[in-house]
Amino acid sequence: MKSLKTAALAAALAALATGCATVSYSSPGMLKDVSAKGIVDRSPEQQIVISTIGYYVLWTVPLVSGDLRWDPDKQSIKGGFSLFRDQVGINELQTALLKIAESRDCDLADVEFADADSSYAGASGTSGLLGIFFGSSQMGVSALLVPRDKAE
Repeated sequence: MKSLKTAALAAALAALATGCATVSYSSPGMLKDVSAKGIVDRSPEQQIVISTIGYYVLWTVPLVSGDLRWDPDKQSIKGGFSLFRDQVGINELQTALLKIAESRDCDLADVEFADADSSYAGASGTSGLLGIFFGSSQMGVSALLVPRDKAE
């Protein structure tokens, strides 16, 4: 039981240290020969992937979750974490994606959302009794940033 508590503490500290939300971009220019659905005569500038995860007690009480914050100095979203607040949802992802697109004067193409839930019932050495009280939810979005047509 002591090793389980140590492992849980290490996992919690790792989640807090790395943050529960991430924002990543493809290298600029990497997509110059890619075409996006419905976009004519414009190539995507970058692909953006945003994901956030939350950990819950009894699937309803948030312990820690990803937090997507706007950094006005860098004109970008940075990932972090929030204690005891649920920041995992489509609204948060959509808001972050739209802010990034607007700040770069880009349209969005090929937007895809994904979500997954996990239970930790199998992770507990006590027949899963400890694990049934904890769960996680993860949501993500990916999209192509396409520079707006200046003639519009």
